[in-house]
Amino acid sequence: MYCGACGKQLDDRGKFCKNCGADSSIYSPASSSPELSKNLEKSKSSRIIWILALAAVGLWFWWTGSQRSPELITPDLISVEHELINTNYHVRGVTTEAIFDSMELGTPECDLDEGKAEGCFLYEIIEEKSSLDLEQISDEACVLNGMHLHFGLEIVLPYHVNRSALSSAIGRKWDRKVKSISDHEQVHLDLTINALSKLASALSKTYDQYETCSELENEIGEVVELWWSRIDQKHELFDKQELETCEKKTQPHDYRLGVIEYEMDVLTKTMEDYDVLFDEYDRNNDNTSYNLLVPKYNRELDRFNQLFEEYERLADELFWLC
Repeated sequence: MYCGACGKQLDDRGKFCKNCGADSSIYSPASSSPELSKNLEKSKSSRIIWILALAAVGLWFWWTGSQRSPELITPDLISVEHELINTNYHVRGVTTEAIFDSMELGTPECDLDEGKAEGCFLYEIIEEKSSLDLEQISDEACVLNGMHLHFGLEIVLPYHVNRSALSSAIGRKWDRKVKSISDHEQVHLDLTINALSKLASALSKTYDQYETCSELENEIGEVVELWWSRIDQKHELFDKQELETCEKKTQPHDYRLGVIEYEMDVLTKTMEDYDVLFDEYDRNNDNTSYNLLVPKYNRELDRFNQLFEEYERLADELFWLC
């Protein structure tokens, strides 16, 4: 028997509770009122209900936590990396013409629709180093567990196999030329690396729920293809801008070369006419006319040689200009 006031165990022979002094006969269970018993039972029932409710909530959290549901792909599931290699193609020759003839042969990697390029930048996905992990978690949902894209980047530049054999003037021009090509390809590299840094984010923002993994894989492929076309457009735009800059830089040389070619053609025709007269004067033994024509012919020839020297100089400068 326990005290109804403080809850301590009562002495069967005692009339009062030794702990709090309450009358044991009043607070014993035998004399407890029906209302008090009812309240005790109600309190016990409430505790049981709460325990069951908490257990149900815990079970619900366990169940939902154990089930995978399709979610948006986040950047942490996707990694994009790249590796860069620098390669060269060999150039030979010690004169400007021989050097650029050798560069014209170039390398197969730098083939373009409009001809050989002096240097080039290449990029591709290395399939053996890339991976795509998709999982069909139900009949109606496929999720991405992870994706890794590994890009191979390559810069191809000319390399003179006998740089020490070049004259000091041509050697300086060669060094400037190689630096110009290298700077150009570096811009292509920077454009690509900047685009790669945004590719994972672009991939993660593309997807919602897909019923099959083939649908999800096709969607990923379309996103990568769209990214590829956009970066190609950026490269083409940069090349176009560089070409326009080069054309502006070379325009004065091109114009002057055109004028020189025209003047040389006129002089060539004039000297050909003089040659005909020389033959005629010679057949007729007309030494007087022959001797009078010689100074004229020599003046035209001197002028032709001067134009030819200027043409060679401008053409040489044009090779190295851009």
